[in-house]
Amino acid sequence: LINRTSRSLALTTEGETFLAGARRALEAVADAEDEVRVAGQRPRGKIRLYSLPSFGYRLVPLIAEFLSLYPEIVIDMQLGSDRLDQVKYGFDIAIRLGQLEDSGALYRHLCDTEWVICASPQYLERHGCPHTPDDLTAHNCLNFSVHTHLVSWQFQPGSAQAAHGLRGNVLSNQAELLRLFALQGVGIIRVSDHVVAEDLARGELVTLLNEYLPKRRDPVWAVYRGREHQSARTRIFLDFLVKRLAERSVAGKH
Repeated sequence: LINRTSRSLALTTEGETFLAGARRALEAVADAEDEVRVAGQRPRGKIRLYSLPSFGYRLVPLIAEFLSLYPEIVIDMQLGSDRLDQVKYGFDIAIRLGQLEDSGALYRHLCDTEWVICASPQYLERHGCPHTPDDLTAHNCLNFSVHTHLVSWQFQPGSAQAAHGLRGNVLSNQAELLRLFALQGVGIIRVSDHVVAEDLARGELVTLLNEYLPKRRDPVWAVYRGREHQSARTRIFLDFLVKRLAERSVAGKH
């Protein structure tokens, strides 16, 4: 099971296989215990969650509330944008955006999101407010960079002249970082609305060019393994997220 040298220990192929099987056995025991505890209203154990960074940060208040209700549950939350194999990496839930692959996994709809363009009032006071997409070429547009490629800003047909002519002095692969720069008045950003929902509600950021943006909302999903692998604590957690996010959506419309 183990290769040993004078300086290190490493699992053999057989050791890796044994370890994976042992982990599944221990998880099955923990899940069986969890089912019993749920009947007594005391769910406990670990939930491994993998989320897009931008959405994961927005889940923090909800997860904090959930943990206050179920203090014996542990949330192991990892952030990233890769489409990881949930079974291989042992994630109970993965948060994904947009079209889902037909992988045989199960999923629940959490909410919808859309792109918004926004800036702080301080930035707009200093540099003026763009009224058309073409006006953006005169502004500091903070943009996403994925590896070596910039993400184009999409507008409705007939108003996309500025989509490839934008310039800015901050690039990042993280929406949360762009949000923080926008709050500091550095420039204009284009992000999913869930990233800046609270900032917009407080007036710390304001939306721009809404009439030129595509009228499209993308679904956010919680993808999870088959029911035979789903623990009671995972079901309770998903029910909680679906309910709270639905309440947030209704509140945001009023």
